[in-house]
Formats: sequence, structure tokens, C-alpha cells
Amino acid sequence: MTSTELKTDSLQRWMLYSKDAYGGGRNFLTTEQKQAVEDGKKFSQRAYADVWARDAELVQRVRSFLGSNFHWHQRLIENGADLEVVQTLQSMIRGESVVLIAEQSRTGAAGIDRAPKPKRFPGFREELMTGLGMSYEAATAYMDRYNNMVDRVNAVTAGYLRTVFTTMHHDPSSVPHADAGAYASFLITGDTVMPEFWTEYFQVPPDTTIVKGRSFTLPSGKASKALGKTGLWGVSSELAVQSDLLTPHLRYLTSRLGLPRVGLREIAQQAGAKVRFSCFWFDPSGNRVPDVPADIRQIMESLGGVIEIDEYR
Repeated sequence: MTSTELKTDSLQRWMLYSKDAYGGGRNFLTTEQKQAVEDGKKFSQRAYADVWARDAELVQRVRSFLGSNFHWHQRLIENGADLEVVQTLQSMIRGESVVLIAEQSRTGAAGIDRAPKPKRFPGFREELMTGLGMSYEAATAYMDRYNNMVDRVNAVTAGYLRTVFTTMHHDPSSVPHADAGAYASFLITGDTVMPEFWTEYFQVPPDTTIVKGRSFTLPSGKASKALGKTGLWGVSSELAVQSDLLTPHLRYLTSRLGLPRVGLREIAQQAGAKVRFSCFWFDPSGNRVPDVPADIRQIMESLGGVIEIDEYR
């Protein structure tokens, strides 16, 4: 199997494989191989992309690996920023088009993690309490609502994508003293959506990806119990824009994604995908009207897409 070294520490040597190369052309992996793939995904998820991006030799190895195995990444390989290259790799590892495997280190140590147990990280409830200032009861209620939404994924198709990407990502009732709020997400959805294709197309790392029939990463960072009911590639303005109006969020996304794009409508149709802006609008007073500029509406109409607004009070 052809592989490329990503990095080596004192215990393990982490190797990159394309999915086909690692599976040796087989449709099914052994139990040991599946576990190795999951361990690699966890290792990649724990890594800080900006730290890896500062390692020039690591970035060069990643560029070489992508160039040898994924010809459609040529533009990224030649012109992409180091951070973008690393984030793309991490996205592909999450989607399993690339697998990261721990093998025997150069020092001769077996590929078994004998490092001291890491310090305990705070649980999801603790993160809500310390990060958002929730009480124990409020954090518990938030988790109950969140888990109920995950459980409904298997049974609910209509509105599924908005629930996963918007409602589960931000529950306004759990944020005390919030007077207003807004953000937007650009979503490409469809049963045959392959996230790595759209990452390459836009040259933008996604905030959320789902492959139909596979577990996906929840906002908590944990893997979902339910399998994806359809495919999804999405970019959000939530962390990038600070505004209670939708206009700045929508303009950020159109600029970041270079919208409108010639041919995007046709490409999406051929791929069996739909495009949309999914907007979060929190208005407890009921006195605000969601603002969507006319030119943004025209852009989405030209792409054959829609603008959806989920309003909460």
C-alpha cells in the first residue's frame, strides 16, 4: 500500500493513505482496520490546524500526498495557504476519503499508545456551564433537548438539515439575557453529496459535513448515534460575524464563497444537490423583521436555491 508519512512522535508514526489504497481495493475493512481508521480520525480531530500549518515540512508532505492521490486538488496544492491545506486534509480524514493510521515508530516502539493518561477534559455539561454561564439545571435541559433532536433525526426527514445545522447548533432558549441574535449558513444538500468535492470546488474548508448513511460529528465534537439521512456540505457565519442582523452574515458568506459562480447551478443539478441559505433569527421581543437584501435573493434565485429563516422567540 502506498502511503505518506504525516508526522512521527516518540511512540507512533502517523501515515496517510487514500481510502482505496488502505483497503487494498476491498469493499469492507476488518475490525482492526476500522478501529485504526477511527483512531486516526480522533488524532486528527484533536490536532490544532494552525499548529500543523506552521510545520513547513509537514505541509509539504500533505501537498505531495494530495497531489499524488487527488488530482482535483491541484489548485489547492499549488496556490492554497498552508492552513487551508491542513484544514482540507482534516476534512478528508473526517470524511474517510483519506485515512490516517498509526504505525510503528522509527524508534522501534510498537504503535500502541503508552503515554500517560491525559488530563481530564471538561464534559459537555461543564463546557456549557463554564463557557456560557449556564446553571446546572439549564445545561442539563439544553442537553436533553439536544439529545432529543439527535434521536428524531432517524424519524424526521422534512426540516432535518435545518435542525442539524441550525437548531442543534444554537438553542436560543439556553442563552439567558440574549435580546437578539442572527447568523446564516450556506448549505449544499443531497443524497449523493460528497463533501470533499465541494471543499475542492469552493477552496473553503467546511464547518459541517455529512455523508448519507454515515455517522457525523455533532456540535459537541462527538460522533452522532444516528446516521446521516442525506449528504451535507455547509459553511456558517456564526463565529466569523458579530451582528444581530442577517445582512452582514449573508454578505460574508457570498464573499467567502465567491457567489454567484458561473456554472454552479448546473454543477449542483448534475450532482443531484440543492443549495440554500439557512438563517437563524432570534427575536424574543417579536419587534424585528429578518433583513435579506434584494441582491442576495437574486443571487440565490440565479443558483436555483432558496433562503430559509428559522425564527425563535
